Amino acid sequence: MTSARPWNYAALDAVERLNGRAAMIGFTAAVIGELITGNGVVGQLKSLVIWYLNIG
Repeated sequence: MTSARPWNYAALDAVERLNGRAAMIGFTAAVIGELITGNGVVGQLKSLVIWYLNIG
């Protein structure tokens, strides 16, 4: 730390916990999407863009 500013460790702990839980939800959603579609994350994004833009 390069400043003399005190840190609110309780708030930082809560933020890190929230970020970790959001990451777990995102990872679980990616795995479930792969099981349903048979495509990986990149394939799902490609399919979404193609569907959205009505390309082929």
